[in-house]
Amino acid sequence: MSDNLLELAQNGSSLKNSPKEKVSVLEVVNDAVSKVNKLTKAKQIKIENKVKDIEVLGIKDRLTEVFVILLDNSIKYSRKKGKVEIASKQTGGKVEISITDHGMGISEKDLPHIFDRFYRSDESRSENGYGLGLSIAKKIVESHKGSISAASNSGKGTIFKIFLPIS
Repeated sequence: MSDNLLELAQNGSSLKNSPKEKVSVLEVVNDAVSKVNKLTKAKQIKIENKVKDIEVLGIKDRLTEVFVILLDNSIKYSRKKGKVEIASKQTGGKVEISITDHGMGISEKDLPHIFDRFYRSDESRSENGYGLGLSIAKKIVESHKGSISAASNSGKGTIFKIFLPIS
């Protein structure tokens, strides 16, 4: 994990004062998909990208990191030869980006805690990780005046939704 992400995990202050510019959500998602390509091939996961080209005000590298984190989780906890879907839609002055997997899902008792720093569910302990990824993703999204949520059915999959203001 990079020094920037460790600093972000500690307090997130570096993002609040960073200048933001117009960023294409489609470019950000495409970059993230290419960064997880090795993992998708290893698990034979198909990524279905239906993201529209909508611009938000943000820091491209940080937004890409959010989608790398979410895609990494979706792929890690998906069944081999599964599918991960990414879609977007514009609602009012915001863009909603959803990442849906059909993997093991998150239990009802764990769901409220998944964005807490260092939180790892019992089921996730078999995978490598520190319990920081989703916490970091949440901080990045919030620093862009957005929000992130998750819904899940244990054994059926998870949907992450990110809402960001359109530039």
